[in-house]
Amino acid sequence: MKKVKTIIWTTAMMLLMMPFHAYGQTTKVGDINGDGNVTVSDVLALVQITLNNEGDENQPTAEAGEAIDLGLPSGIKWASCNVGATKPEEYGGYYAWGETEEKEVYYWSTYQWCNGSSNTMTKYCSSSSYGTVDNKTVLDPEDDVAHVKWGGNWRMPTYEEMGELIGNCTTEWTTLNGVNGRKFTSNINGNSIFFPAAGYRGGSSLSGAGSYGYIWPGTQYASSGYSAYSLGFSSSTVSGYYGSRASGLPVRPVMESSNQSGIDKAICDINGDGNVTVSDVLALVQIILNDEEQEEPSVITGEAIDLGLPSGIKWASCNVGATKPEEYGGYYAWGETEEKEVYDWSTYIHCDGSSSTCHDLGSNISGTQYDVAHVKWGGNWRMPTYDEIGELIDNCTTEWTTLNGVYGRKFTSNINGNSIFVPAAGYRGGSSLYYAGFHGYYWSGTQSASTSHYAYYLSVGSGYVGRNNNDRYSGRTVRPVTE
Repeated sequence: MKKVKTIIWTTAMMLLMMPFHAYGQTTKVGDINGDGNVTVSDVLALVQITLNNEGDENQPTAEAGEAIDLGLPSGIKWASCNVGATKPEEYGGYYAWGETEEKEVYYWSTYQWCNGSSNTMTKYCSSSSYGTVDNKTVLDPEDDVAHVKWGGNWRMPTYEEMGELIGNCTTEWTTLNGVNGRKFTSNINGNSIFFPAAGYRGGSSLSGAGSYGYIWPGTQYASSGYSAYSLGFSSSTVSGYYGSRASGLPVRPVMESSNQSGIDKAICDINGDGNVTVSDVLALVQIILNDEEQEEPSVITGEAIDLGLPSGIKWASCNVGATKPEEYGGYYAWGETEEKEVYDWSTYIHCDGSSSTCHDLGSNISGTQYDVAHVKWGGNWRMPTYDEIGELIDNCTTEWTTLNGVYGRKFTSNINGNSIFVPAAGYRGGSSLYYAGFHGYYWSGTQSASTSHYAYYLSVGSGYVGRNNNDRYSGRTVRPVTE
């Protein structure tokens, strides 16, 4: 290993002495230090990351399941079986959300984190209507049954990771050793996991076993202090749900390698093998050497799709910040042109800290300096208006479907048969991403006619498509149009 370190550092130092032409890349793979360029300094930063990660093992405990690599973008691996089980088809244990032991009765009167009722929460509460406010929405490690029972880096999945699983897998209702359940097969590498239809426990009874199943994530339902999200499935559906925290549901753990913790694999995993190692350093060196003679690429925009609409506008093939139709792209507050970490009124640049102090940007920002589509893509690209979203809906047949494993809604023109796909990218509020894989929300450039701190957007889901309006501060995706 000492010899490998010497080779890496020697290569990096040789690069420092070479003439080098840096250019801003539209794809930021290799931009380790986040300065917008891929240069020798990124090699040195990646060298340090790999050296820090050497020898960091990640072995599961004896009672833990096997970690199944589904090739997911986040790099997490899903367990082969539930907590309390030793085989994929076994139901395992049933746990109230945030509790780490099974029990005989699952009621509010027996729930650990309340004082006997659904409006007396003592932990994980964001509203005084439901109990003592602590604004915790994700379970602490000591309350995460997967982490407590299995140890190491095992934990419960997050709501977003449930969406990632659904969005990147093909699922089928099947049986394993005579047990009904749903099989998730990766669209990326073909590996699969099986969830038994274990039902749930409420009161002293087990309901639905063999007919449907649920899995707790470690994320509280955003709109209710006494509910938490769940992954639900049956013979006909698979989707995200939410339910009473006092109910007993199975838990399927996930794992992220400790030596990858805190690393953005989309940037650091140069060779795309799912890990950040010495080989990525050498791959990055080669990229830099190859790029010396390249010209700066143009800004990436989507293809203009002609749907034959009466207005003559064409819709982009992908979102702002994406390069493919199924990619989510960026999330932007209405009238802002850059992404950020937190989306609320305190960070919204077009107000003075609250909904009642919103700045007047005009009733339609499409094509202006406040239009992220126009700013990012230039030319005649811009955000659609409220009326143009209506025109799209009125002149297309739509269906809920998947594209390369990503859920979304396909709009097919009733005029010329051409189509576009809009992924169910969810939205960002606070520091969290909500409903990714289940719903999509696409800003228009039109302010709400009745409420000045609202703006209109295209809303899609598995059972609907329409126009709605909501707070301008929330981070939503943008699908441009051009004329």
